[in-house]
Amino acid sequence: MMSCSARLAKIWLKEPLLHFLFLGVMLFAAYQWFGNHAEDPAKATREITVSQGRIHSLTETFARLWNRSPTQEELDGLIRDYVREEVMYREALALGLDRDDAIVRRRLQQKLEFLSDDLAMTGEPTEQELDEFLTQHPESFRRETRLTFSQVFLNPERRGASLEADTTQLLAKLNAQSSTLDLISLSDSRMLDPRLDEASQSEVQEKIYDLVWSGDRKLSADGKLPVVGNTVDVANATWTNTIGDPELITVWKDPSFDAAQRAFYYARVIEIPIPRWTAYDAKKFGLTLPKEVPMTTTERAYTSPIWYTPGKEQQ
Repeated sequence: MMSCSARLAKIWLKEPLLHFLFLGVMLFAAYQWFGNHAEDPAKATREITVSQGRIHSLTETFARLWNRSPTQEELDGLIRDYVREEVMYREALALGLDRDDAIVRRRLQQKLEFLSDDLAMTGEPTEQELDEFLTQHPESFRRETRLTFSQVFLNPERRGASLEADTTQLLAKLNAQSSTLDLISLSDSRMLDPRLDEASQSEVQEKIYDLVWSGDRKLSADGKLPVVGNTVDVANATWTNTIGDPELITVWKDPSFDAAQRAFYYARVIEIPIPRWTAYDAKKFGLTLPKEVPMTTTERAYTSPIWYTPGKEQQ
């Protein structure tokens, strides 16, 4: 006959509550064991490592955009922006902002499709395929003509009526002693470098368009725009804003745009004439300066360049 204690033990072993408590204790023990041996996720997300590879990527991206390497100050700013972006990205993930977002889902889909297409095209081309491609696209592999030259720029607005005489005199001087002249000192200031070495033909081709201007002036038959005028009172070193416009807006499309040709664009804004520092000095000190000394100047502003590079479908 079964004893009372045996019957109680059998009843307890069949009790579902006992089974539930046992499983709970086991799960709690397992969680404590593996949790103590795993890296703390919160701690892992506190550290952001900016590797040399990442710095190189930031530098290359800047160089492709601005066509030059960043300065140390600019590079420090790029790194700060990257760290801030990484902090915001991790915080967004922690808050679950990536979930149930149609834009994020679409972007992930596009990236997966891009990777799939890229993997499908990883096969190495044969020599015959390379030869055929070269025959069909010779312009993509032809090197441009390289040019080395110095340029002397004479500013029409600064020289005014003496431009033609100055040009003739300077040309005669250059033809007579081109090897001994300091070309930089002969040139008026401008944005472009006075000398180019081994520059490609596309780098030295430049066209200037008058896009928008003040007043009712019209372009002449040869494409030149009349000067805006001059309100400078040289004797008193003053001027008035009775000419020009405070704001100019237009939309422009390059009439000679070639989708297969590299190009860059920048805008130049020219203000109305104002007194030059020589006029201020003459007024302040009561000086009478020689006629050849410029007494007015025209301030200019240049935008950052916009670079265009043909895509694969145009090359």
